[in-house]
Amino acid sequence: AEGDDPARAKRDFDAALESSLSDEVLHRNELWSRGWVNYDLGSTDLALQDWRKAEALHGGRPYWVTYTYALAYWTMGEKALAVQWFDSTVDATPAWGHDDGFEQKIKYWRPRQQENMRGLFSEWKQRQPVGIRP
Repeated sequence: AEGDDPARAKRDFDAALESSLSDEVLHRNELWSRGWVNYDLGSTDLALQDWRKAEALHGGRPYWVTYTYALAYWTMGEKALAVQWFDSTVDATPAWGHDDGFEQKIKYWRPRQQENMRGLFSEWKQRQPVGIRP
């Protein structure tokens, strides 16, 4: 996908997912990774599908669920739902709710991911009651 060959990336992920069916941990990790690739390729709906499958295979509540879902919903234009998921992110990890902590969390993300997440963060901050804003 980074080599600008999305068709090959999809074939490679399909092959990897097929070969990992017997290893649930590996399979869910590959789904999570493919979700990010799908997101970066502009297929946010497919990314969300992969992340939901990875979450279901986890059997618990992986730490990444709230912020990835928030990002996906924001990117798809579902702002209210994105803000709700981001509320859950901040509840679980308060650093996400402060400028410095937020920037630390996304500092290694790709530019488009950062841009969308910053838009969400800005909207989230505006919706915080006066006196509680970070």
